[in-house]
Amino acid sequence: MVSLKKNRSAKGFTLIEVMIVVATIGLLAAISVPNFQQARTTAQTKACLNNLAKIDSAKDLYALENNVTTGTTPSDSDLNSYLKGGITLAKKCPAGGSVSINAIGSNPSCTISGHSSLSTASSSTSKPSFTFVSVEDMTVQ
Repeated sequence: MVSLKKNRSAKGFTLIEVMIVVATIGLLAAISVPNFQQARTTAQTKACLNNLAKIDSAKDLYALENNVTTGTTPSDSDLNSYLKGGITLAKKCPAGGSVSINAIGSNPSCTISGHSSLSTASSSTSKPSFTFVSVEDMTVQ
């Protein structure tokens, strides 16, 4: 006689076990995806602020070396030699904003909110004024 009973020793997963694994993976994905998006936004903001700080330093160096007064806006070609990779790389906002150099004595800015305020000490205090002294003005004592 042939037995119609199925063999219960067959290997494999039951439907309930598979559903529990899928639900666990879905729960982990629901928790982690918003964190990844927030980390991406934070990284883009920090990269843009870093670029703005580099542009601000390049403007200060340009003004110091060329005796340029506050209020003058340097061109891209003026700042090109003061930035590694040139001004084109520094003016790129990772979030897609538009970066403006602005005049010497004021901070560069980005069109995306939250990217315009530099977190350096120079933004919270007034910019130092430079006094240019020539060699002829110096006396030896």
